Amino acid sequence: MYAAGWIRRGPTGVIVSTMTDAQGTASVILKDLEVGNIQSNPQKLGDESILPLLKERKVKVVNYLDWKKIDQEEIKRGQSRNSPREKITSIQEMLQLI
Repeated sequence: MYAAGWIRRGPTGVIVSTMTDAQGTASVILKDLEVGNIQSNPQKLGDESILPLLKERKVKVVNYLDWKKIDQEEIKRGQSRNSPREKITSIQEMLQLI
């Protein structure tokens, strides 16, 4: 399993630390591909194979369009503070937006 950013360290740090995590994680993935620890398989379905299981377990999935709603709200909140965005840190609050 690979993780970076807030999934790896929780809601702490700044964009630079998140980017550094992502770059480090990407490097590890590429190295694992090169040495054969993981293999790319275009026959695997990706999210099509996991979505039914998540639905069965009643896991709320946030898709790209849902994320865009959250993104737009963060930008809107930031404008009132002369900031590019105001990050919503409550998962519950995020899910109420979608």
